[in-house]
Amino acid sequence: MKTEMVVGNRLLLRLKIEVMVLMKCHEQPDPERKAHFVDFVDRGKTQKFKFLVMGLVGPSLEDIRKKELLRNYSKSTAMQCCIQTMVALRDLHGIGYLHRCMKVLLRNLYIEIYALET
Repeated sequence: MKTEMVVGNRLLLRLKIEVMVLMKCHEQPDPERKAHFVDFVDRGKTQKFKFLVMGLVGPSLEDIRKKELLRNYSKSTAMQCCIQTMVALRDLHGIGYLHRCMKVLLRNLYIEIYALET
């Protein structure tokens, strides 16, 4: 669940946009195009808060690496994660949205791949 105050700095209020994007993701007719997005459950508003209820997701890749693997991912696993991330971004771009962290992701991805190759 995500919450946001009803009153606040308009530049920081992003929940409405997240709801719109998530709803648009799940309106895709092709099930493969929405496979990487969390399930949309509900949205609403009280006098003080706006909220978005989403389906549960598992632990992050970092949490799995630290708590279960106790080591770094293999190159093959890291590349599979990269491929799935790129497919999800393609699907997000396909509905007309660009993730705000995309530049940082691409820069970090380039640095990581360059470091693996040298």
